Amino acid sequence: IPLGAGRARIGLACRGLDPRKALRAFIKSRFGVSLPESPYAGSVLTCGPIPKTYAPRALVVGDAAGQAKPTTGGGVVLGCLCAREAGRVAAEALSSGDISEGCLRTYELTWRHLLGREFKAMRLARRLLNRLPPWALDLAFKLASELELGRELAKRADMDFQSGILAAIPRLLLTCLPNLAVRALGPQRWFP
Repeated sequence: IPLGAGRARIGLACRGLDPRKALRAFIKSRFGVSLPESPYAGSVLTCGPIPKTYAPRALVVGDAAGQAKPTTGGGVVLGCLCAREAGRVAAEALSSGDISEGCLRTYELTWRHLLGREFKAMRLARRLLNRLPPWALDLAFKLASELELGRELAKRADMDFQSGILAAIPRLLLTCLPNLAVRALGPQRWFP
């Protein structure tokens, strides 16, 4: 995230590695610069929502509830939508005097109805991304750039509601196969 004056906020999500060492190596290999000795560090949530976000007299919201995007770890918009529902349900529960688990369950039913499909799609994308080796990710981004998929994806993109773009990727790849075949085969003559 550009901060101005030649500064940026850079994050790295990794599994099974020392995140500080991995970030230092990534920055050095990609940009040829070193990080300061004590960069700001924090956890990035990519697991998706916890199984249950309500209990008697309690609602769990935002990062504590895992309501961050599994693809990027961001979650301000999704967390705020869930917080709005939590506030609404809490206000109704307090007004009625019923703060039981049964009453507060409405919060989870509502936010999962609104955002469940989004979290499911992003969780699937995260699982797939976690299985790809770095060279495969680099190749995928290189091909996407060469085939100019960025423009097509940008037409469908929403950085918070990603299920639409994730669903569009296979169709876009199919439409690009002819271009990919021509590039792979080169400018050959098919007829004498």
